[in-house]
Amino acid sequence: MKPVPAEVLALMKNRVVNIHPALLPAFGGQGFYGEKVHAGVVARGCQYTGLTIHLVNERYDEGQILLQRMVPVPPGSTPEEVAALVLKQEHAWYWRVIGAFAKGSIRPLSGDDPSRAADASEFLAGLAQAN
Repeated sequence: MKPVPAEVLALMKNRVVNIHPALLPAFGGQGFYGEKVHAGVVARGCQYTGLTIHLVNERYDEGQILLQRMVPVPPGSTPEEVAALVLKQEHAWYWRVIGAFAKGSIRPLSGDDPSRAADASEFLAGLAQAN
């Protein structure tokens, strides 16, 4: 995977969203994508993995985290089985975050602090009320 060009990030400041198939910061960074992530989870014997939806910045997998969801890893799972479990949750959550941007309950901020690139408080409050 290649980084998003700086020109695109400048044009779309704090508006580029990525979904990562692990609970960042674990199994993140350059070289950790797709099956490589799930193979790392299985090799390390993790009981849990998950997904992270975050904003994209100039550094791999270091943008502001908007949402994380945990996924249990059954004993003896293969990377392919873990991938299927995580993908199911990715499908359940990614559209919600994108929809929140479209509705304005996640709002990009204009500052340069990568940890405060968006205000997701309204979105997260809605999730808390739903639970």
